[in-house]
Amino acid sequence: MSSARGLRFAFAGRTSTADLQDPTLSIPRQLTSSEIALPANAEICAYFYDIESGRMNLSARGHGHAHEQFEIPVSRDGGIQDLLAEARRPDRRFDFVICESIERISRFTHTGTTIEHELQQQGVRPARRR
Repeated sequence: MSSARGLRFAFAGRTSTADLQDPTLSIPRQLTSSEIALPANAEICAYFYDIESGRMNLSARGHGHAHEQFEIPVSRDGGIQDLLAEARRPDRRFDFVICESIERISRFTHTGTTIEHELQQQGVRPARRR
């Protein structure tokens, strides 16, 4: 479903552990890149991102607190586990998920495909920047 204003998207981002990338720069850049790719009638309604390795097992992902160490100028509704949990809810705020690139979701193809499959099972359609 879409809202009266247009298509509803959730932003999904990830940056590597704090010592490898600057999340105060990486997350906003990923969001801007994703926003540029949106159709004219779309809006981002929810923001999910983590600061952690994209090589972690999915069950361990999205539980960290590294984001609390930084003043990231992007609101945060939670991490990857929160995105998946909201996707299961009938009152979710989005119908699509957009990310800058699949590497922002996971460095392992299997994990990225698992997340994409779970979203599709809930009727959420993925949209990738590239």
